[in-house]
Order: sequence, then structure tokens, then C-alpha cells
Amino acid sequence: MGPDKNLVVSHSAKKIPVLDYEYISRYFFSDWIMIAVNFIAFIISIRHGRRKRELHLITYYIAAALLLDFIWICVDLLIINKFLAYKIIGISLNTFLIVEITLLFTYLHTNISSKKLKTITKIIYCSFFVFLVFCWVKYPMLMDHFNNYIFTIESLCIVVPCLFYFYELFKTSQQFILKNHPTFWIITGILFYNCTVIPGFVLTNYFDSNLPIYSNILWAVNYTLYTILFLLFIKGYTCKKETISI
Repeated sequence: MGPDKNLVVSHSAKKIPVLDYEYISRYFFSDWIMIAVNFIAFIISIRHGRRKRELHLITYYIAAALLLDFIWICVDLLIINKFLAYKIIGISLNTFLIVEITLLFTYLHTNISSKKLKTITKIIYCSFFVFLVFCWVKYPMLMDHFNNYIFTIESLCIVVPCLFYFYELFKTSQQFILKNHPTFWIITGILFYNCTVIPGFVLTNYFDSNLPIYSNILWAVNYTLYTILFLLFIKGYTCKKETISI
């Protein structure tokens, strides 16, 4: 799916999961809406990708998110052993983490002009991987488990080069018609999602421990934020690029 970062696998006592209304609607259908929008975004990215080759990295990102959706749906429906299901989800999620930050940082790096800001972006990217390897070496169980703090730090790291992009955009001597500028919509989506999702990641453990009945609401919000991200990606692919030189 457009990855919510904590899929809950819940099966009945039977060998085959019961897909009743309560099970399907546990996230208020926000997960199914997000998957549908993710799929639409993928189709649109394929159709418009040839004309907007600068967005090919975003196409790969959308495809990776859709693949994660497929894996999690298969796990949710077919894997009865909950321990095995969580391990598969954890491994796929951490694999997506690496793909996500690599694709987004590469895309953001190519859209930053300043050599100094490019260097800082590279340092942030490398520092995150050093941090990630340290966490996995010190706590091996994190390699196949979801950890909200790692994803919080990832989002914080992604926010920084997004801000670099907007800093340069506001300083440039070239004026863009922003509503027709694909990169503007793409990076706006990336910045919006990673800024708004941080509170949810920080509060995950608190909700799980103290307010478990509201945990599904927290993840429904996360699904909704991902839906908005993919809608902004769709806008980026479908707008006409125009510039006006001053």
C-alpha cells in the first residue's frame, strides 16, 4: 500500500480469515481508498511518464508502494501464523524504508541547484544510513519489526531537502507558473506528508499502550495522509509544465 507504517494483521480462529464488514472497515475504509488512489497514481505515472522523464523516480516510488500494498494484502489474507505475518510485514516495511528514502533523496537532490545544499543533502542521507545500520546492529530485532522512531527520523530527514527546494524556488530569478510545474506538486506532497505524519509516529506507542481503542483512528489518519500524497503526485503528472523567464 502506500505504506502506512503499521499494518495490523488480525485473523479469526478459523484457518481462513473472515472478511466481514467490521474487519474490512476497521480503518473506516481509508486503507482501501488509499490503495485505489495508489493504483490510479501508478497507472497515470506510466501513461505520463514518457513525457515527464524527470519524474521517473517518483514512478518507481509509486510502484514500490503498490508492491508493498500487494504483499501486505496477501499476508493479511493468506498467512495464518501471526508471528510469521509480522516478520514478513516488518521485513517488507524496512525494505521499503530503504527504497523510499533512496528514491526521494535522489529526486530531491536532482532538484536542488546549490552545491552547498546538495552536499548537506548527501550528508543527511548518509547519516541516516549510519544511524539505521547502528540500530540494526545493536537491536537486530528491528530488522523485521516496525519502529516508529526510525520512521520519525526518516521523515525529519526528508523534510530538510524539501525545505531546501522551496528556499531556492523563492529565491530564483526565473518565475514558474506553479500550478503547471510538476516538481512543485511532487515536492509539496512529499513535504506535506512527512510533516503531518510525524505527530502520529511519535504518538504511536502512547496510543497502543494507553488508548488502544483509538489506534485505528491514528492509522486511518495515516492512510488519509498517504492518499493526499498520491493525489498530489497525480496532479504533478497531469499538469502542463510552463515557465516564464524574467
